[in-house]
Amino acid sequence: MGRRDEFERAEDRLYAGLGSERRESWVTVEAPTPLRVRYVETGNGRPVLFVHGGGAHGAVFAPLLPHLPGVRAIVVDRPGFGLSEGLGHRRVDLRRHAVTVLEQVLDAAGIERAALVGNSMGGTWAAWLALDRPERVESLALLGCPALVLETSGPFALRLMGLPVLGPRLVRAAGQDRAGLLRVMERMNESRASLERQPAGFVELAVAAGSQPAFAENWSGLLWNTFGLRGRRWHLGEDELRTIREPVLLAWGERDPFGGLDVARRVAAVTSGRLVEVPTGGHLPWLDDPALVGRTITDHVLGSTQEGVESVNPRSLAAIGA
Repeated sequence: MGRRDEFERAEDRLYAGLGSERRESWVTVEAPTPLRVRYVETGNGRPVLFVHGGGAHGAVFAPLLPHLPGVRAIVVDRPGFGLSEGLGHRRVDLRRHAVTVLEQVLDAAGIERAALVGNSMGGTWAAWLALDRPERVESLALLGCPALVLETSGPFALRLMGLPVLGPRLVRAAGQDRAGLLRVMERMNESRASLERQPAGFVELAVAAGSQPAFAENWSGLLWNTFGLRGRRWHLGEDELRTIREPVLLAWGERDPFGGLDVARRVAAVTSGRLVEVPTGGHLPWLDDPALVGRTITDHVLGSTQEGVESVNPRSLAAIGA
């Protein structure tokens, strides 16, 4: 059975177990050369575009999707990841590429304006669209630290993985099996127990995604374009963040290794956004309590969010039935 078959079978299992009926679509985007990009839709209601981080894939958001009543979720596989075609990334104008891809996905889905939800690199992509095409964005939700926001950078190990020639080899050597995935998740401060609680098919899908033939070159190239060897090729600074006029939500784990709560509070302050602090969370805070994060996003998208900072303990809320 091929790697693509493994991905599709694991994804079928994941969505079926969650009771989410998905609709798959493809669009050819010019970014900068023609690429076939895949997106999946679930639910009905207010359109929300989900943009995954780093070397992940769209279905990393799958545990969150059943907790979004009244939302039409459009979940994209960014080029080079999931089942979307790749482009290597090393010589790409990454910001222009990001804006083009997201705009053309919205066009293909027949959506003029949408709320955006992004994690990590996907959070930066979402912010770029809000900055460069504000007419396409209703609101912005950042789950975890966006890539290179303020003074944040990436760890040296990730920068090494971006090196030409050596980088793809390091990506492959890091492991494309369950043990390798667990190591990656633990580096993002997601507990092994949290990963084990994920729905059937979640772990298998992540392993299959990292085993796609061009994954190592695409991931390495993106790391090079993002960090280089010195730590950052671009950044999302206070001056730009301050110009975002759409409502901003931040759901941030206190254990996020890419930027702590001090970073989150600064981002919330300059964007006049609402910050939900998740004491048990790492870089992917919805994995610990998708119901909590889902309620938070739904409130934000449907317009009932208020500015300010809220510290939320998911386990305490679950205990009192909130």
